Amino acid sequence: MKVQINSSGGLRTSTEDRAAVVAVLNDHLGRFDDLVRRIEVHLHPCDPSGGTGREIECGLEARFAGKRPLKVHHADRSVEQAVTRATRKMLTQIDRRIGRKYTVSRKGHVRNVGEG
Repeated sequence: MKVQINSSGGLRTSTEDRAAVVAVLNDHLGRFDDLVRRIEVHLHPCDPSGGTGREIECGLEARFAGKRPLKVHHADRSVEQAVTRATRKMLTQIDRRIGRKYTVSRKGHVRNVGEG
């Protein structure tokens, strides 16, 4: 699983921030290493005039082989908090996508691995 980190809007990410982002992603999403080809991390500052106290927005995009990518967003006070919470959302989305393959349909039919 490759990790690509992009920052925009004048947001400077240090090497420590980048290492923390990769560590969080590997800790939470490492078990999907064989399914996820690449994870793109998009970091940018939020509008400070909003007054929400959330300064950094993190967008995650997980790319799979032969499937549409999954996208989630979360805004928080620091880069690490934003990435951690966005990663939890991504974990839920991946679990839902993977779980559909191994569940029973509404009519009681067991779905095969290749079905949707």
